[in-house]
Amino acid sequence: MFAYLQSLSLHLSLFLIIGTGVAIFIVGSVIVNAIYTPSELAVNNEVAGSKFAFLAQTVTTLVAFVLLDSATRFVSFQFAVDREISAITRLQNLQSSFPNLLQTLNIDTKAYLVSVIETEWQSMGDGNGSAATEKSIQKWFKDFVLIKASDEGEVAVLNLYGRIFGDMNDHRLTRISSSSSPFDFLCQISVLIAGIITIVFCWFFGSTNTFMKLLLGGLLVASTFAVIAMSIILASPVRGDLAYTTRVYQSLITH
Repeated sequence: MFAYLQSLSLHLSLFLIIGTGVAIFIVGSVIVNAIYTPSELAVNNEVAGSKFAFLAQTVTTLVAFVLLDSATRFVSFQFAVDREISAITRLQNLQSSFPNLLQTLNIDTKAYLVSVIETEWQSMGDGNGSAATEKSIQKWFKDFVLIKASDEGEVAVLNLYGRIFGDMNDHRLTRISSSSSPFDFLCQISVLIAGIITIVFCWFFGSTNTFMKLLLGGLLVASTFAVIAMSIILASPVRGDLAYTTRVYQSLITH
């Protein structure tokens, strides 16, 4: 369900998530008001208010936890991609130092980039890397270790190339791990709990002015679900309008 919402456009995702929360609140409020009179519900205000004041802290904590986890992973993913691209660019520049294997290394680099674009980007939607990409990076590394240095200058370049190659692989692993979270299930449960608490408690506050009850309750539900919506959308850096695209990888293929 969350994957589907993340794949939609930003405006449609926000509309569906916030709209669903507000719609459930309004329908529930109408049903509750049909069962209980405003005076009966008003008796519950003091008790419900004190309980909601406590649960509001729980809701705030849950929503903050989910939003922080999603935003942190989103930023970490972008940072990892930027660092990976920077490392690949430096490797491409260094490969000219090995004219005998320049064509082979360039083919390995292109194969890796194509694999990331065509296979790994899709598999990261589920939080996994790509076996094809792993094979391409191993092939690239094997061709690199076959290089024989003829002088101290080439030895220094080889050492630098090896360090950058290791950094690139580290950034790739960070990119993959940041595309999902070990707390995904916990985040989904937290979102559901926060949404249910916010909606259900608003049902049982009494007011002789039904319009004001629906207006104020709707604003509360809408604001909570707006934060929940952003948490869900940011949880996947490779889906939706805010997703990080493969354009930067494509630009390196023609480098």
